[in-house]
Amino acid sequence: MTSISLLSFSPKISFDASSMFIGDRKGDQRVIDFCQVFTCHHQGLLVQYLTFVNEYHKSLRLAMEADATSRSENVKLIRGEFIDFINEGFKAAWMLSVSMLNVYYNNGSDNKPRFCLKGREEAVDGRDYIIDVFRENGAVTKNKCLINQNTGFELCYDNGCYFMLNDIPSSAKKGNYKNPRLVKSMVDQYRLPLKFEFWRKKGFDDAWGKCWDGYNEGTPSYNKSCYRSTLIVPLTLRGNQLSEDFRRQTHLGKNAERMIYGFFCMDHVSLGAFKQEDIAIGYIVADWLSIYLVLRYNFVVWSETYKRSLSLYPDN
Repeated sequence: MTSISLLSFSPKISFDASSMFIGDRKGDQRVIDFCQVFTCHHQGLLVQYLTFVNEYHKSLRLAMEADATSRSENVKLIRGEFIDFINEGFKAAWMLSVSMLNVYYNNGSDNKPRFCLKGREEAVDGRDYIIDVFRENGAVTKNKCLINQNTGFELCYDNGCYFMLNDIPSSAKKGNYKNPRLVKSMVDQYRLPLKFEFWRKKGFDDAWGKCWDGYNEGTPSYNKSCYRSTLIVPLTLRGNQLSEDFRRQTHLGKNAERMIYGFFCMDHVSLGAFKQEDIAIGYIVADWLSIYLVLRYNFVVWSETYKRSLSLYPDN
């Protein structure tokens, strides 16, 4: 089949930012508006994605049944295009999500949260790592750390629920928050803002920035990574009623609800940045993105066709 790029669909699913919110709506109503627009545009992307993922999977199956003389190269070619399309589709879903999050959190300044998507990787030694999937701009870095090196991911993974902390410096000084990028000796020396020091509670705190490994004074992009508030929401099927047939088909059994496919993360340089409605926004984003990841598992990890193609015609 002809190669298809889901990213080329982006202009067709762009949205009018001015239509997302009406008037001075705040709080719950604002979240409802976001949910409506977010769902509408992801519906448009998802039906296109699912249509062509099905076509690629069918093409792979037919290639496996074709004449043996050309089967090997055809199977490898289609499988490569298939995986590329799945990856492009997920990136398109992420970039669409970020574009709507930027509208929601736009307050006329650059003082908005950062967004990123993290994944879980099990190493050969059996230990679980947190890896970058996408940064806000769609880029991928090689950053990784053990789950138990970061309190937020460790608790989120163990409990299967969100993790929110609005005063990282206080928790870190008490030994209740760990992050591999924090320099303990600098954290111990850090002086927490006093009650009247409002300018230190909002925006970037230079003294706190020096507590982070690799601190580069005066670099705006790095300053934003020295956050004081964080919110992490797991991509999971927790809370859903999953059939026995689904558990059997996916080989997950009783662990189906515990499976975490990734983590949607927001962080902010200000203290007290996140509120209850931000948790709702986080779950809207995480739950929708988890659909794309579960579909990837369905067509790749759990697919007998895909696994058989790799077994008979492995990549060189």
